[in-house]
Amino acid sequence: MNKNEQFALTELWSKKLRDDLRSFYRTIYFGPPIFVLLDVIFCFALQRGTDIGFWTLFIPITIISTIYCILLPRKAIRRYSSIIQTFEFNSENEMRLTLINGRELILSKPEFKDDFFKVDNTEKACKSVVNNFDKSNYTIIPEFFTHPPIL
Repeated sequence: MNKNEQFALTELWSKKLRDDLRSFYRTIYFGPPIFVLLDVIFCFALQRGTDIGFWTLFIPITIISTIYCILLPRKAIRRYSSIIQTFEFNSENEMRLTLINGRELILSKPEFKDDFFKVDNTEKACKSVVNNFDKSNYTIIPEFFTHPPIL
């Protein structure tokens, strides 16, 4: 790698990944209220003709749908937040990263590992950048870059 050579995601992929990340946040905020309304309709329809009480149905279904609307997007947010948008090598042992969520990091002596990352139901070959300081992982998907980096 050449010193101070910067690699950046293509604008199309950058916009798409940021939009995906925003949609996960929207699911957390708007999903539970929408599901509460759907749960009310579902429980009234299911209760008709049975001796089951409305609250007996509504409370467990609402708890399950709320957990679904919060936990699954949080997992996806954690995965997507580790995608690298731009990176450059400041020196032989130092790498500067900008993540898709805007966070900037400087890693000293990073390790690179081959891996796969699932985007839109397809797995893409990627490089996992491991920070030796705290063992956190960041993801570079070479085919999304303007001129794919050779790591």
